[in-house]
Amino acid sequence: MGYTHYWHRKVDGSEPIPFLARTIADMAEIIRRSPVPLAGLRGKPGTEPETSERGVVFNGLGDLSYEPFEFLIALENRPWETDIEPWTLRFCKTERKPYDAVVTACLLAAKHHLGEYIRIWSDGEWGADWRDGADLYELVFPERAPAGCPLEPRRR
Repeated sequence: MGYTHYWHRKVDGSEPIPFLARTIADMAEIIRRSPVPLAGLRGKPGTEPETSERGVVFNGLGDLSYEPFEFLIALENRPWETDIEPWTLRFCKTERKPYDAVVTACLLAAKHHLGEYIRIWSDGEWGADWRDGADLYELVFPERAPAGCPLEPRRR
């Protein structure tokens, strides 16, 4: 196990596709304006984060990478059943490396646009561990109210 952020997205066909597109656009802007060095999927120097209308994929750079953050519009149909509705589980282990701030800022953008269609959990705490991500989110989107805690109560 390692320091990880988790999210469930509803995959029953009711997801608001325009909101997913706005989420991806916000994530691309966060990546573009991030002061944290980022790379592509494997974190190799000389690679760039992938941003397109299909989604975003990035990692930290070099030794500051761990697991990639992937947020794609189309998901494999691997639903995780909770509350009788199908959800799909995704996660990103960052080991608290600097790109963690970009991951958490992107999850804040997802919660802003998707609301009840996404549920977010984290090994970190809102007040301390998410502060850098909240600061980045607020830097990129100053017109929005200060970032609020997107975290669901922990499940046991």
